[in-house]
Amino acid sequence: MLYLDENECHVMTMAVLKCYEASVDEYRQAVFEALESLVPFACGVSFILLNKNDDKRHVRPMSYKWSFTMPSFEEMAARALRLGKSYPYRSLEWRRESLVFRDTDVLSEEFLESSDFYQQVRKPIGMHYSCKLWLVKNDLLLGKFGLLRPKEMGNFTEQELMKLRCIEPHIAQRLYAFHPQNDRNQRIRTVLKQRFRLTEREIQITGLLCRGWSNRQISERVNSAESTVKKHVYTICKKMKEPNRASVMCRCVLEDVMPLSI
Repeated sequence: MLYLDENECHVMTMAVLKCYEASVDEYRQAVFEALESLVPFACGVSFILLNKNDDKRHVRPMSYKWSFTMPSFEEMAARALRLGKSYPYRSLEWRRESLVFRDTDVLSEEFLESSDFYQQVRKPIGMHYSCKLWLVKNDLLLGKFGLLRPKEMGNFTEQELMKLRCIEPHIAQRLYAFHPQNDRNQRIRTVLKQRFRLTEREIQITGLLCRGWSNRQISERVNSAESTVKKHVYTICKKMKEPNRASVMCRCVLEDVMPLSI
């Protein structure tokens, strides 16, 4: 029978607390740190998921403890998304409950090693075993966390899976609060569109400037030139009839329409 001893319960409590205390900007980093306190792994990857009727779109790739000796994370993430579309367990993305599983729970090790995904993604970075957390709340697939190990670390154990399943509901609860498609952010998006005629990109930038981000930081997030971001900020101020970004922030706070998404 699997159980947590007194020390493991304390570590679990601290890991859960870390997730709830993290801000939107540091949330996924905090999750990886919390997971690592429970289960050892070499590196991790994460995506946020945007849900459409017929698609689950992976956005905002992030790595944790990605070694400089590995191929670039950006290259590997793009390759993983391309090859992952044909993976047999992608159909599980449409489940209405969260999942915590090892690749070997779904596919045989022999099949995995012979797959294009393993040969072109896992093998080049020296990672053999994987455990995944697919987080679902209110029928939304919120995001994915993947924990990776080289062969010498061994596969994830049942005890380790139990720990991950214990913390999963807390991670999903907090991630939902930061997800762009949660009920609150959907309402805010509707208000900003109807009342101020803001576009989706302008709403995204409004949310970032309300968090105190500089134009340079925003340009890196939205993958646009800094000069383009400046034009967007000017347009936002004009549409909201506010003189500057600080006034836009105050207006959003006072009217409870400040977008807050990861």
